[in-house]
Amino acid sequence: MKKVIWNIFIVLYAIIAIFVTICLLSYNEYRISEFGDYSLVIIDSRELEPEFAKGDLVITDRSYKVEEGQQVFFYKTNFGEVSISVAEIAERQEYTNGEVTYVLEGDNIIKEKNILGAVDKVKTIKNAGTILGVLESKWGFLVLIVLPSLIAFLYEIAELISDLRSGSNKKEKNEKH
Repeated sequence: MKKVIWNIFIVLYAIIAIFVTICLLSYNEYRISEFGDYSLVIIDSRELEPEFAKGDLVITDRSYKVEEGQQVFFYKTNFGEVSISVAEIAERQEYTNGEVTYVLEGDNIIKEKNILGAVDKVKTIKNAGTILGVLESKWGFLVLIVLPSLIAFLYEIAELISDLRSGSNKKEKNEKH
């Protein structure tokens, strides 16, 4: 029974390690994990309360067409710093070259590529953003993913060497008799 529980723990750990690694490899230029039309947004401030609490993980979907009057998540850039914000679309502007921009409340103009998705189409997982944020941080990834994996690898090498030595000792004993 103990071995079954240990194996389940190892499998769960491996799944989490692989998921976090994939999230890190899927970062866009704004340090948000993107998987096709979906983005994993970690709410890291209280600006979006009461709808979204600090520590929530919000899964946005870009595949839905956003319209005027709709609340959207978008990348807000201020002098090189990027944050995630929510605002209502006041107007949609389409140009002859096919480019689309949106005028948001407060007269902010953003490109279509900076829209993450409509607020009413997101999935929210309470407190999962805090956990994912720790796992994706440099030190969190090192301490919780890399070091345990390294220790497990070194343990397996030590076990292999031990097995090889004990196998050669048995062979020597058998040859003497």
